[in-house]
Amino acid sequence: MAEGWQIEDRCPQCGAPVSLDETDRLLSCAYCQVRLYVATDGIPRYCLPVKPAPVGEIVMVPYWRVRATHYRCVPWELRSALLDLTRLATPAPGLPASLGLRPQAVKLRFAASPLATRFLPVCAPPPLPDDHLEAALAGHDDETHLFETGVGAATSIVYAPVRLTRAVFDAVLNKRVAPDAEQWLAATSPGSEAPPPIRFLATLCPACGWQLEAARDSLVLLCVNCRAAWRANQTGLRQVPYSLLETNGSPGTGAGRHTLRRGACASPRAGQAGRPLRIATEPPPRRYLPFWRVSARISGLRVESWADLVRFANLPKVVKKEWGDERAVFWIPAFKAQPDQFVRLSQTATLARPGHGTGEIRPAIVARVSANHGGQAGSRPGAAPPDDPAAPPLRTCYPVTLDEDALPAAVKVLLANLAHPKTRVFPLLRELSVAVTASDLVYIPLDFNGREYRHPGLQLTVQSNLLEWGARL
Repeated sequence: MAEGWQIEDRCPQCGAPVSLDETDRLLSCAYCQVRLYVATDGIPRYCLPVKPAPVGEIVMVPYWRVRATHYRCVPWELRSALLDLTRLATPAPGLPASLGLRPQAVKLRFAASPLATRFLPVCAPPPLPDDHLEAALAGHDDETHLFETGVGAATSIVYAPVRLTRAVFDAVLNKRVAPDAEQWLAATSPGSEAPPPIRFLATLCPACGWQLEAARDSLVLLCVNCRAAWRANQTGLRQVPYSLLETNGSPGTGAGRHTLRRGACASPRAGQAGRPLRIATEPPPRRYLPFWRVSARISGLRVESWADLVRFANLPKVVKKEWGDERAVFWIPAFKAQPDQFVRLSQTATLARPGHGTGEIRPAIVARVSANHGGQAGSRPGAAPPDDPAAPPLRTCYPVTLDEDALPAAVKVLLANLAHPKTRVFPLLRELSVAVTASDLVYIPLDFNGREYRHPGLQLTVQSNLLEWGARL
């Protein structure tokens, strides 16, 4: 997959220039030290920079941009590819069907009304990854695919500027694309579609006023003071419930029983400054990886209980009677990873059934903060409160980068990988419908052994470079 695009903007507070990666959701200003969350209403929209010229008006032409991990079922295996494509989103004679490498050669801007006289409306739907699958999976064009889907697709709109005088010129290259501006306008879609404004949200915890912390591309922001998790919505920040998989073994071993504990936030506290995010120079001895614990209603297959899932995957287990009363739960990584590793982690965690039969789901013991001081006596932000020594330091939690919208497709891919025999299940996948009925965010602890992160009790292993690679998706 191509390197991420660069976005250039100005700090909303002091006006200093700032640069962001395309996947960044946190804006950090090196001059005034402000940290803001970048929120968009709907699909993110960017535009190519306009080359200055003394005459003419600027019209923005929209292109779809889609990045996705794509899976395809062929007789009788699951294959994958990373796709990155752009396609023209409205009729525009003379303009190329794709932006090609142009967005990688220049820094983009956030699309805003003052940048152009008119923004052409988006008429075509976003391109489906399977429309261009043959190019991505070269060498398999002669095979019939039984089912295909994209997981974690990132969709955005990129505007290419054109300058209208008597003719039509590409406003980036200053190259003529059509001889007659009036005829060109008549061939385009009527009307204008102004992009929605970008919103910048303060990264202060709404519950206690502490500085929220997160990686630049994280969907979820964490408060190291009251341990609340937050996510942006249309009105601001909303609290996100989460759980922790508690390991009763000693740190570094990963052994012992494990139980799920529900996260909770402390009581509100007024105006307290936060600490800057600390960047680790070496892998921490323990990382908490986020997973989505998913319950789903599947039409077309009978996979309602754990007993059904054991039979569906033809696992070497004797089905117990009580398994018929235990609902089937799917564990999907809440972070992006290489396609084959993403499926492996989903399958391993799902078949391990974290937390089942080894403990209870109970409220976490969290610090209680007051209006007078930063916590209980002897406690400090970022450290486990005195009465909860097992609580993890939230700075070791890996960022959440996979949205809940991707879960139906991810469950479908997991079922395709689990299916046995595949000759019976693969033909059914195209008509299969997955409706997510519940999804919970759960952090699973893994210990670093010098080469990889492991949770022996779950047989779950993650290479450290896999996490670094996934951050670039």
